[in-house]
Amino acid sequence: MCSAGTAGIADSPGSVQPLAAGSVAPSANLVGIGGASAELSDIFAAKPTIVIFFRGGWCPFCNRHLASLAGVELDLRRLGYQIVAISPDPVSDLEKTAANEHLRYRLFSDRGMKVSGAYKVAFRISAADEKDYRGNGINLPRIPGDPDFWLCIPTAFIVGRDGLIKFVYFNPDPAITISTQALMAAAKATAEAR
Repeated sequence: MCSAGTAGIADSPGSVQPLAAGSVAPSANLVGIGGASAELSDIFAAKPTIVIFFRGGWCPFCNRHLASLAGVELDLRRLGYQIVAISPDPVSDLEKTAANEHLRYRLFSDRGMKVSGAYKVAFRISAADEKDYRGNGINLPRIPGDPDFWLCIPTAFIVGRDGLIKFVYFNPDPAITISTQALMAAAKATAEAR
């Protein structure tokens, strides 16, 4: 596994180019609900993983997507997968999201951009634009060592136990996330190729 870092931040949502299928999935130690930390490489080694990057619990599109994933979680488990969702939200906000959306899968905070930058799903928000978010009660994280702020593009990765990315879906429009049907089809195809 390669280690995560802040390299790979794009200047806009339209210029985001996530890691491609066949790439090594970066690892990092992340903090989840209840303060429990986990190393992504250990999660991947345990079983094939659906990794979801989402903008935050404040995003209605993301919440709809997270809830739809909860609806197919048992089907994905039957195929041998687990779901992990990663957001720039602080841990306290993840707890609210999990409760509001009735999520059983694991949510992790990437407030310091350890993983989003490494997977190349992060993009820059100027300090001026951040004020608009803040005015709407959205507290964006700062890019480490930078005056600007950041968000991530909602992205779905399938990562095998070997630590390789098997499938990627992303769209710069946060309203367009992968459908559960498309994700299930990709998961079945990846499971059959194992």
